[in-house]
Amino acid sequence: LDYVLAGWSLRHGGRGRLTEPDVLDDVARYMGETRAFGVLYGNGDGALYWYYSDEIVRGLLVKIADSIVENGPGGGGGHQLNLLGEAAELYAKAGKYCSVMQLFVQMLGSRMVPVAGNTQELDERVYWRDTASNFHQHYLVDSSPFYPDVIRSLEREDNAMVLGRTFQVIMNLLVFFDHWKGGRWEDAMTILDGLELLPRTGDEVSRKADAVRSLHGVVAREFHHIILASVDCLYEQYRALRAAAPARAAAGRRDVTDGSDARGLAG
Repeated sequence: LDYVLAGWSLRHGGRGRLTEPDVLDDVARYMGETRAFGVLYGNGDGALYWYYSDEIVRGLLVKIADSIVENGPGGGGGHQLNLLGEAAELYAKAGKYCSVMQLFVQMLGSRMVPVAGNTQELDERVYWRDTASNFHQHYLVDSSPFYPDVIRSLEREDNAMVLGRTFQVIMNLLVFFDHWKGGRWEDAMTILDGLELLPRTGDEVSRKADAVRSLHGVVAREFHHIILASVDCLYEQYRALRAAAPARAAAGRRDVTDGSDARGLAG
């Protein structure tokens, strides 16, 4: 970093020129190539702060994250996942919480339903679920020191409430589909009932449809999977009740017989 900045300083007449766009582009490119974010940024006390204000440093983090998301990290597989995960972390460190949630919504939205037999898809689903869960626990709980800043940041963004609601819904739907895949029908329906996405009566259809349309479009695109899984859960619950009915009836008959015998003995 000293070498990069010293070169620019010599060519452009001193330290005061280090905030020029071309210089910042070069610094961002250097950061992106080295991935030395711990040394350069740290916890808001890295080497970049020897030269730049917090505002400029945050802008550099956003520039690198935007480049990863817009141009693709390349390399494929785990390398691609790790770089996109780094982009999410850089957005969070820069205070761009809407950008973080936008990335999570995109990455998780198409991976809500676990695909049996597709190891790569399942690994990516677990990676993004865990990364998003860590973000939620670190930034979006009331006890987090970042929580007030997150709320203020989201209030300044036009689509923040939609992204925030969609993020929460998708995180819950991941749990719903995990329960469904694991045959935990009642647990799955408890999650889905809590989200209030499906109508209980005909009168609610229009209102529930509007509620789904108010979310990010990825939820609507995957909604047929939600309906099919919920029908499957209800059917399996019904089947379990039917299977248990004869046993309950037999138990009831035994109770009646036992009661009759007891009355006979008492007489």
